[in-house]
Amino acid sequence: MKVIIFADSYVGFKILEFIVKSYLKDIACVVLKKNLNIKKLCTQNNIQYYNYTSRLDMLQIMRRHQVELGVLAWWPHIISQDILKCAKFGFINVHNSYLPNHKGKNPYFWAILNQEKYGVTLHKVDEGIDTGEIIDQREIPYCWEDTAGSLYHKSLNEVLDLFKYNYPKIRLGKVKSKKQDKNGSFHFKKDMEKYSEIFLDKNYEAKYLFNLLRAKTSNSVFPSCFFKDGGNIYGVKISINKIK
Repeated sequence: MKVIIFADSYVGFKILEFIVKSYLKDIACVVLKKNLNIKKLCTQNNIQYYNYTSRLDMLQIMRRHQVELGVLAWWPHIISQDILKCAKFGFINVHNSYLPNHKGKNPYFWAILNQEKYGVTLHKVDEGIDTGEIIDQREIPYCWEDTAGSLYHKSLNEVLDLFKYNYPKIRLGKVKSKKQDKNGSFHFKKDMEKYSEIFLDKNYEAKYLFNLLRAKTSNSVFPSCFFKDGGNIYGVKISINKIK
């Protein structure tokens, strides 16, 4: 199996590291952005890598390496149809939501805000965004003590375990997939912006406000909620701890 890996961020590095350690000969080449750790890993293992440029360049690279399978490992860009079709067995992707819930951006925010099922999914890639057939998925339970930040970090470990569990079967063509339910939701990054400001004179249901604050509490994933008073702007985070 000749595999091209589009790798970015921590998850991309860890997926590449796993394949390097156990299935190095599978790797035809790696496409990356500016992640120095991924570049270093490629160099140490004599793996051909390319900096992501244009769609036409990617097509030429895939044809040159006779790629059979593509892996999107936390890849931030949409892959065009001609690139998808260039791989004999298509592409697979990892997504940190329980599809069909929360396709697109910031799934941990929407799961907490709307009190919906959360998890991670390994799926085939089609012409839509996170709409391909599901190979496997795991639910991640959460409670009042969780925030967007804690769910995000839980999902990183789970999505890596999910990939590691399924890849040996994928590379042998021994996995089955199922179509996604047509229900579910999709969100752009900008959709979350209108939930950022809390208005001091507005009435909120307590449960909704607690969930909103949890959904926007994170160390680094995205900014917290805020409110304005007396010409000043104040950020708001929340911490909930079970006491009994």
